[in-house]
Amino acid sequence: MRWARHVLRGGGIDRRYYELCVLSELRNRLRAGDVWVVGSRRYRAFEERLISRETLKELERGGALAIAVDADFERFIAARRALLNERLAATDVKAKGGLLPDVMLDKGVPKGTPIEKSTPPEAEALAARLYAHAAAHPDHR
Repeated sequence: MRWARHVLRGGGIDRRYYELCVLSELRNRLRAGDVWVVGSRRYRAFEERLISRETLKELERGGALAIAVDADFERFIAARRALLNERLAATDVKAKGGLLPDVMLDKGVPKGTPIEKSTPPEAEALAARLYAHAAAHPDHR
């Protein structure tokens, strides 16, 4: 543990560092959703964000789940696969016709046009001055 050397000192526990580390780790776990606070809106348990099993069964009986995708996985994935194939075919036609901007086919391999430098000369000059200043004054870093 990265904080153990601060907490475990002289054969005992440094209480101030221990409490600081506990609060820091608690904050991290709250943000990650690994720990939750009962009654909190922001740090509530993940399960509380889901609809209840009873509500789900009611929606299924009514025939309408309130989701934007097909609830049947096989139909959903078949539709997504068809859309992907359609878009890949359209891209292939454009690539073969030279209609993709900044892309060309070289022996069947797509090659992108190199990106042009877009930094204004004034910014380049300022960066050079700053680097020169930093090099001349290494104690000010």
